Amino acid sequence: MENLKEELEKLIEQLPINDKEKMKNNLRELMSVYPFNEYEYIISNLLGLDKINLADYLKIREEYLARNEYLHIYEKYGSPTAFGITWAQSHIHAIIPEMQKPTKKDRPDFDNEYDFFYKYKKNFIKIEVKASRAVDAGSNGILKNHLI
Repeated sequence: MENLKEELEKLIEQLPINDKEKMKNNLRELMSVYPFNEYEYIISNLLGLDKINLADYLKIREEYLARNEYLHIYEKYGSPTAFGITWAQSHIHAIIPEMQKPTKKDRPDFDNEYDFFYKYKKNFIKIEVKASRAVDAGSNGILKNHLI
């Protein structure tokens, strides 16, 4: 997000003084509500003022998506909990099918306090899946999203 913001701020600075000041004033007053936020506002104004064209917009978008390659997976589910339950648990189970989803029938002591169990020798290991998004600022300053 930092790179995107910097790119857009550079483009705003290149506007004629009246357009630049008007946009900055409007941004201070802008109420951001998804999907109508400050980025949408800036980009649509830059397009309307012929500061960027569709090809420029698509390049900015492509670079943002490349820097945030897994963000679409996280956003698809709407909340960290839904993401963890819907995507992460399915993904982990696909990788390690030996992990089993507990049920009251199979595990009478089960009370939704864990997501999987794994039989190791004669023991049952309880596994709780937590999924989140982490941002990694590499040595080059580029932010990358990771699913953990």
